[in-house]
Amino acid sequence: MAISSSVKSKVSLGTSTAAGTLAGMTADTYTQIQPVRDLGEFGMSAAELDATDLSSGFTRRRKGIVDGGTVELICLRDAADAGQNALRAALVADGGLSFSLKVELNDKPVPTGKNTFYYAKVVVLGAKNGLGDGGEISTTTFTLGIDGEIFEVLASAT
Repeated sequence: MAISSSVKSKVSLGTSTAAGTLAGMTADTYTQIQPVRDLGEFGMSAAELDATDLSSGFTRRRKGIVDGGTVELICLRDAADAGQNALRAALVADGGLSFSLKVELNDKPVPTGKNTFYYAKVVVLGAKNGLGDGGEISTTTFTLGIDGEIFEVLASAT
């Protein structure tokens, strides 16, 4: 597969009712978030558990709890965008509900192929406005805490 850029990738927010499974999240209803300036970075990492083994003289290591981390999604601030407003509403929603998130890359290997998709449940933890000094376009950085597993559906030629 060829390398690709993030140009023409899409980010969308789903509902809080979908199950935290790939099947539940692919079946959810999504609202695209626009315009996105930076998708940030995301991915799972495991905590390191270690203990000293005096009998062997070595440190023993195991994988601990897996954390999906947080995403800093930077958008060009648009008070009328339905996706950005859905993120703002999710931030103040009662109960700290997690919502489905879908990221579609623009990386299909052939023109008739399918792009890579990522699905995860997220909790919206913040929405900070970057208003600048008048010589910049205003932004809103949404902080999304990943709540569980990240599912990846790889690009394909069919």
